[in-house]
Amino acid sequence: MPVSPGSAPNVKSLLAREKTGRSILIHDALDDYSKIVDAIDDVADDAIGRHLDIKVGLGAVASVEKETLPMLQRAQDSQPKDLERYGFVLKQAIETTADSLEAAQEDLGKRVKDVEARQQKERKARQEAMTPTEREAAQATEKKVAEDEEKKQEQKKAAPTLMRPGEKKP
Repeated sequence: MPVSPGSAPNVKSLLAREKTGRSILIHDALDDYSKIVDAIDDVADDAIGRHLDIKVGLGAVASVEKETLPMLQRAQDSQPKDLERYGFVLKQAIETTADSLEAAQEDLGKRVKDVEARQQKERKARQEAMTPTEREAAQATEKKVAEDEEKKQEQKKAAPTLMRPGEKKP
């Protein structure tokens, strides 16, 4: 499914014609575009953290960003007369797109390691912020979840049988 951040093409059409009041529309469209790209990256990192295959999605995102980045850079280089009104968000959109494109094109194995390291660092920071009582409760919950997971795995591994629970082979 191709990714199509609608704000970037909107900016292209807004930049094409001189019109009164277009600068606020360009500003808002670029701001929305940056938020969309950030959200896509957050979702991708979350999926990577869950060990889901997102190669196809990253490829689609990268292809759209390859098309969008030069368009944004041309808009900045053309120095339109109202650039001062949206120049900051344009620069931000260019940086966000470049960073996202770099992340989408980097080795997936490296990105997985980076995401896991960040998640572990966040977990550690949360644990350090907990009071001793909260920490004990969290550890008890984690232990219970691990035990429940073990039980589920044991139940899955058990061979099918016609014997009733508690019955043993003679």
